[in-house]
Formats: sequence, structure tokens, C-alpha cells
Amino acid sequence: MGSEGVVGAEAVKSGLKAQLRRAIVSVPSNVAEGLTRSSKKDKLHFLNIAQSSLSEADAQAEISLRLGYLDQLQYGEIEHEMSEVQKYLSGLSRSLR
Repeated sequence: MGSEGVVGAEAVKSGLKAQLRRAIVSVPSNVAEGLTRSSKKDKLHFLNIAQSSLSEADAQAEISLRLGYLDQLQYGEIEHEMSEVQKYLSGLSRSLR
């Protein structure tokens, strides 16, 4: 692989890291913002955004696995953690309906 390929691969890896980081940080940020809102509708809106951010992070993790940036064990651990967060978000949303 030439230097252009290495630079391109590093740029992709760096971009994935940045996207994953933003998506992960967005989850608790939107939960926190939503729970400070006074209306049920607004609370649910921000919880929905948090769930969407979690889905985005899940997609970034799968892309990272497919590109070889994560091994199967790392991916499995991440998936387990995201599944737990998804359960929490779903339960919280149900409690507000």
C-alpha cells in the first residue's frame, strides 16, 4: 500500500473515531437536556434524539468492525454496552408516556 492509501486509511479511522465520539457524547447530553424540559412532549423528543444518537454510534461501531479497526471481542463488548443503554432509554421513554 502506498503512502496515499495509508494516509487515506488513517483519515477514515480518524473520522470514524470523531463521529463515534460525537454520537456517544450526544446520548447522555440529550437525556440530560430532555429531563430538564417541562413538557412530556419535549422530554420524549430529546430521549428520541438520544436513541437516534445511540443508533448512529452502533452503525459507526459496525463500520469499524467491518474495516478491521475493532476485533469481534471489542465489538461484542461495545454492542453489549449499547444494548444496556438502549434498555435504559426505552424504559425511561415508556415511563414518560
